[in-house]
Amino acid sequence: MKKMFVYGTLMDGQLAHNRLNGANRIGKAILRDYELLDLGDFPGIQPHVGGSVVGELYEVDDDMITSIDSYEGEGTLYDREIVRVFTYGDKLSDQFPVVYENSCRVYAYIYKDQSDHPKKLDFMWGTTEDDYVWYAAYGSNIDEDRFNCYIEGGRCSANGKYYDGCKDKSKWIEEDAALYSGSVYSSNNSSSWNGKGVAFYDENERSNFMKGNAFMRLYKIRRGQMEDIQIQEGKSPNWYGRVVAVGIHTDEIPVYTITAEHKGAYSEPDLSYINLIRDASRKVCEKYGITVDCGLETALILMARNPRYEEKPSDKKDGDHPYRLLCMNCLREEKNCTCKRDDPYRYRYYQEIDEEMFDAVRIFNQKGYFTHACCQGSVKYYENKVRYNSYVAFSEYIDEDLPVIGIDSEFVRIKRRRKNNSFNAIYIECEYKIGKTNAEAQEEKAHMVQEAAKKAWLMTAKAWPDRRNAV
Repeated sequence: MKKMFVYGTLMDGQLAHNRLNGANRIGKAILRDYELLDLGDFPGIQPHVGGSVVGELYEVDDDMITSIDSYEGEGTLYDREIVRVFTYGDKLSDQFPVVYENSCRVYAYIYKDQSDHPKKLDFMWGTTEDDYVWYAAYGSNIDEDRFNCYIEGGRCSANGKYYDGCKDKSKWIEEDAALYSGSVYSSNNSSSWNGKGVAFYDENERSNFMKGNAFMRLYKIRRGQMEDIQIQEGKSPNWYGRVVAVGIHTDEIPVYTITAEHKGAYSEPDLSYINLIRDASRKVCEKYGITVDCGLETALILMARNPRYEEKPSDKKDGDHPYRLLCMNCLREEKNCTCKRDDPYRYRYYQEIDEEMFDAVRIFNQKGYFTHACCQGSVKYYENKVRYNSYVAFSEYIDEDLPVIGIDSEFVRIKRRRKNNSFNAIYIECEYKIGKTNAEAQEEKAHMVQEAAKKAWLMTAKAWPDRRNAV
């Protein structure tokens, strides 16, 4: 038996479905990087980066394949090719609701004619504007009141903007929450949010937050309502002109969202926008018993100036220190933080933290260097000297020619761990000579060398230039 992906007249309920009598139906599936084309009485698909096609997956035998080849005009109108499709199962758990995703290689019929340009279809073939879909919200529409403005119309209390609403103003009939593969990012400049960035979705990006998934609130609405929402959001290539099938719900209804045609440059979001997403996500997590703080983690992704280097590191090895989410100002966990709590910029993942270095690390953070680890190492004893190593690691590579500060000691050396002519960690090595190798002398010099390192860190942090206005 072989697997076959069908997306048009061969699907359940369509006019040629009887040709699949006896086939084993596996369920609905999604084909990525293809687009669905309206050819009149039947559809076709062709490769298209960023496209997604919802269809059905069957197990068929060789005789059935021969019959369908004849029906589809294989070799003349269509080519039967091997493609990769994605199927979706239940959530892995209620506490961390990642939707199980699997992929397999299957047969599908690809429309051959590249010369004409038929209409592109955003939704599954054979559906109408009255059919239900799951709309996946990952930005401000996670907030129920905000989303309701798109449905019923009216003035949004979060940004003061008036919305026309949908032609069909009936409320969604169900809702859910889930994590789908992909990531969100902040881009463009929205007049609705003080001219700053807003959230977009990239199904191919994998964030280190939430294990490479994006948190989404799902609303079950009619397809026509989703089309109206897309128009209100801005149905253009640079805004929300692309419909993406992100999954299949357990009721076999496709899950769709909207995003830009191409990923845009980073644009910092407004704090009120971030706080709305964070607080609304937390309410949804509490409602569904989700234990991960999806609100804070989504906010951190959107606020990240450079996601590659500012997210939680993914290369943790056995024996490494666990990562903790700490305030950059007080270096405490959020529940113990007494700083301004509504600023997601304050929270970052840290691996190693040494309290003796807090003052220096705070200065680095306040100047925009974004640390994620600091360690005072250990004292090493040699025949006639005591040496002490310590380091601070940064979340991104730093290219500036930064000053190195010396202090009054017998020997202080500052080293930089480099990669591609830049560095993301600095080490301070302090050393004192000892005349006699006795325990009392070693203990005295060990204390002195640690104090020298602490002083060197403070002087270095204070001497470095402020990067905040240069970003």
